[in-house]
Amino acid sequence: MSEVRGSVANAHAFVQRLIDLGLKHAVLSPGSRNAPISITLAKAAELGLITLHVRIDEREAAFFALGLGKMSDIPALLCCTSGTAAVNFAPAVVEAAYSQVPMLVLTADRPTGAAARGASQSIEQEHMFAPHSIANLSVSEHADANAAADRARIAWNASRGAKRGAAHVNMHLTEPLLVPTAQWPQLNAPTVVDVAEPIAEPAIDAAVLNFGERPVFVIGELPHHERAAAHAALTIAQELGIPVLMEPTAGPRDSIAAIRHHALVADTFAQETTCVVSVGRFGLGRHLRRICENAPTHIAFGAYGSGADPYATADVTLPARHIAAALAQMPSVESSWLQQWRDADAAAQQKIDAVVGKWVEQPTGIQIAKEVLVAASADDSLLFAAASRSIRDVDLVADHNGPNVVANLGVNGIDGLISTAAGIATFTNRHTYLLIGDIAFLHGSNGLLFPSDELRPSLTIVVNDDNGGAIFSDLEQGAAQYSPWFERVFGTPHDLDLVALARGYGVDAVEAFDLTQLRDALSPHKGIRVVVVAGCDREKSRDMRAALRTS
Repeated sequence: MSEVRGSVANAHAFVQRLIDLGLKHAVLSPGSRNAPISITLAKAAELGLITLHVRIDEREAAFFALGLGKMSDIPALLCCTSGTAAVNFAPAVVEAAYSQVPMLVLTADRPTGAAARGASQSIEQEHMFAPHSIANLSVSEHADANAAADRARIAWNASRGAKRGAAHVNMHLTEPLLVPTAQWPQLNAPTVVDVAEPIAEPAIDAAVLNFGERPVFVIGELPHHERAAAHAALTIAQELGIPVLMEPTAGPRDSIAAIRHHALVADTFAQETTCVVSVGRFGLGRHLRRICENAPTHIAFGAYGSGADPYATADVTLPARHIAAALAQMPSVESSWLQQWRDADAAAQQKIDAVVGKWVEQPTGIQIAKEVLVAASADDSLLFAAASRSIRDVDLVADHNGPNVVANLGVNGIDGLISTAAGIATFTNRHTYLLIGDIAFLHGSNGLLFPSDELRPSLTIVVNDDNGGAIFSDLEQGAAQYSPWFERVFGTPHDLDLVALARGYGVDAVEAFDLTQLRDALSPHKGIRVVVVAGCDREKSRDMRAALRTS
């Protein structure tokens, strides 16, 4: 290594070590204190060692990195300058923690004690993401390049351990932040790869599991590295004839065992179910709570370090990766059990067709979701669904063998959805549809803010514009007695032109007033397109869902 020392040497050693370990993508928000890291990343990208993405808004940068890691199971490096810039990473760090997405957060900092002395653009950054970060490390301004490289190794392995998540490294950088380019060390192609040690888990005593003759499987979301458990559960269900209630992010609804419209039929069988076997995190619909509470036994399989018992109903919680061994001794299932569910599912489909057919003049959320699902299936695209009303509409109408559905269900937030979808589309290099409501779209509109020379992914953003928060109309606060205050504190109408807003970011945007226009707008294209479905009515949407529950 060159004789250069200090900030440049430490930044170089840190980045070089990550390249050695397998770093593919870095997401950078510009700043002053992180200048040596920024130049090092730019040089690495110029050499073809990594792909660099530059984002102006730190919160959106973090969610873009989340999207990259969500589909790859490889942490992206996320970097910013000191001060409040780093605080904006927090929502994505929290989502990474609860959805177990690997991420490596590198915050530049001023010398130790700067914040206490009142130095400009400085806050206390050590452990600022705890308890949501999986590791919290520091590189002192007195550390040498070897120490910086070692912190990179520890953070990388922590983020990719048995429990994935965001690892935070706070690097104190002193002036001079930059030196003449001739003195910079040379970046090299990878020379070494570290592999994190797996964590041993206990063996399963299958004798303590009581399944009965009418079990039901519930498959929710699993992190990327644990998804084999969902496949194992489906295989067992197919072989034994067990009904499977799959949430959208669990994968396409298997045509042999999965019940398409479980939200409408589960209550019919809640009293008859002898055991619920859940796999992963779940809970989009309240019907799942009711069936878990009514079943005599609930056996939960969760990813390592992840909660898998949302309603505190589980009699036992087991590691997801051991599901095949644990279920190997399942007794025979009542021969007509699955067929009873299938018959109810077919009746639910007829109900949906009849109810939705009454509202054809303007699209509702359910109809929009159905059209987007069809479009995504037709061209083998991905579908990212906002974790509010959108994902529940998808849950209601998703077909067998539909597209791969992704969502931020770690904490079900509405922030950063545009950027997460953009990160997913960028990593997979597949066209991606984002189904989102107008409030979430406005909340994350800076996800459309790309520097002019940054590559834009192939992404169609479909906005269900009902001028406010639709999901609240379906909840308790939507009752008539709360109507005097509902619009102000829940509905929050904005009366904004979302097409004009998107175009203001330099993004192609169109408006659709009916299903025909929507279908035309969903056709494949290059770059980012925003499709605003106008005139959606929150009350009409609420009435449609009520009709589905009661008719």
